[in-house]
Amino acid sequence: MTLTKETWEVGDVLAHRYNRELGAGRVVSREGRNLMVEFPDVGKSLPFAAGSDALEPIELLVGSRARHLPSGDAVKIEAFVDEDNVRLVDGREVSIGLLWPVPGKESPVERLARGSVDGAEDFINRLDALRLLRIREADGLGSFLGGRIRLFPHQLYAADRAVRTDPVRWLLADEVGLGKTVEACLIM
Repeated sequence: MTLTKETWEVGDVLAHRYNRELGAGRVVSREGRNLMVEFPDVGKSLPFAAGSDALEPIELLVGSRARHLPSGDAVKIEAFVDEDNVRLVDGREVSIGLLWPVPGKESPVERLARGSVDGAEDFINRLDALRLLRIREADGLGSFLGGRIRLFPHQLYAADRAVRTDPVRWLLADEVGLGKTVEACLIM
């Protein structure tokens, strides 16, 4: 059964479409077109208009994760026995009213679709990580760039050419002071 905006009843379980951090909520009272919704995960009760599009029903389906209220156990629904009872994966049959939905992790696409984005500093941090990853994986040269030494282009060129052959059998014979030791370490 899908709930429409005007059919909320006391005991219905729902979620706030735009504030997922509230968790699952339950309608605790209805007076005309006004609802009072309790969100136990955050310890808040909030008023809503019965026709608010911010509220959406949470339906427990086969495969849904939930918490069994009397025992506090985390459970998973295996099948519906009838309209009011379900069978859990562990074999128990319980009333659906004794289960509290446990939200699953949302995909990035779902978060973006509802307008939930991270702060600018988180975005910049991810961009930096991707840039560093791209540098480290740059056409096989990435492993050479992880050290804390200053590399010169001719050292990278020699090391890159040497490791492209298997097995590595090269004689490094540069002039004195051009970094043969550094090249050998890069190849190793």
